[in-house]
Amino acid sequence: MSAKSSRSRAFFLELVLDLVVFMLCAVVVLQVFIDARATSSVGAALTHLSVKAQDIAAIYQDCEGDPDALLQAIGRDVEPVVESGQLLLVYGFNDEFDPVDVAHARYTVTVLVPTAGPVREAVIGLTADGRLVHEFKVTTLCSSDTQFLGLPDSTGIPSVSELTDPSRGGA
Repeated sequence: MSAKSSRSRAFFLELVLDLVVFMLCAVVVLQVFIDARATSSVGAALTHLSVKAQDIAAIYQDCEGDPDALLQAIGRDVEPVVESGQLLLVYGFNDEFDPVDVAHARYTVTVLVPTAGPVREAVIGLTADGRLVHEFKVTTLCSSDTQFLGLPDSTGIPSVSELTDPSRGGA
């Protein structure tokens, strides 16, 4: 009876060890699935962010590089900043890609627009969690080489000329 009892214990021990190995494999597989879902979510968010940036690039080209028309066409409250003859626009989005204040944004689209010249090359940058993810350039040929004069007063958005004119309190 001792030999049968010894074989039963060995069989039970082998069964327990198999169960432990199976549970460890299950934990590893579950972790892989969790990581794959997180990677997929990040990929979907970056794709959505790229679509937003491409929309802005298309609007920029439709406006023929006119920064005032770009501000008017996008129709969002953005505080434009002019530095070294270039207009800087930053658009912020939350996790659901609803427009939010840049200070509370998880994702941002930054547009650096030249304000003069016949050929205008805007630089569009995409950031996620404060890291630059992608940057691309959009070039358009302007119909005139002059700086644009400004938006109609009904928009409430300051024009590039208002921002750059020192007599109006601009840069």
